[in-house]
Amino acid sequence: MISHPLGRAINFFWLRIMLLLSEKRIVEGFELYAFSDASDFFEITPRALSFLKETDPRRYKRTRQYLSRIAYLRLGTDYFYPALSAFIVDSFPKDNPQFFAAQIVHETTHAYLESKGLRYTPKTRERHEMICLNQQKYFIKRAVLRNESLSEEERKEVLAQWDQWFQEELNSHWWEPHKMRLRQMDRLRDQLSQFKKLFRKGAISKDEMIPGSQGTGNK
Repeated sequence: MISHPLGRAINFFWLRIMLLLSEKRIVEGFELYAFSDASDFFEITPRALSFLKETDPRRYKRTRQYLSRIAYLRLGTDYFYPALSAFIVDSFPKDNPQFFAAQIVHETTHAYLESKGLRYTPKTRERHEMICLNQQKYFIKRAVLRNESLSEEERKEVLAQWDQWFQEELNSHWWEPHKMRLRQMDRLRDQLSQFKKLFRKGAISKDEMIPGSQGTGNK
């Protein structure tokens, strides 16, 4: 999370520009944006939200309350952006709406914690991430236990695999600033390349600059 006021202002402006250039849809009251790969994103996100609603109505209700936007912008990391009440998506599993639903639970938990006064700062970063990972883990466990197509042994096996995955995530400390900066620089180069394509003469019309218009961001 950017702490310097000027940095926050620049970041906010950058995000607004990217949302302006993204394709937009509204699904179940959520504003969805996609700067690229729009068809895949708009196909899987409603499925993920439906799975969340069916599997865990309480966490779905929390998502409706604390998250207004889900925006696929490829900025190097998934994160919650409080000023826009937005889950900024870096990547999503194109064939696994169940796991994407778990990602939404994770970022919604960040939003919930922020609303209760636990700000995301260098001092609270690790605590934030551990709480959110645990909520994500509880959701996945609930989904696995509700899956009637699995036998008891299969459930145990799947949950053991997820326990290992979550432990590896915790051990990786992906939230450390230097690791995030490396990923963000790679994504920034990708975005600058996309902007060059967008603003090449004749690349997009005036109408296509309108947020939510067909064609913008769908490369």
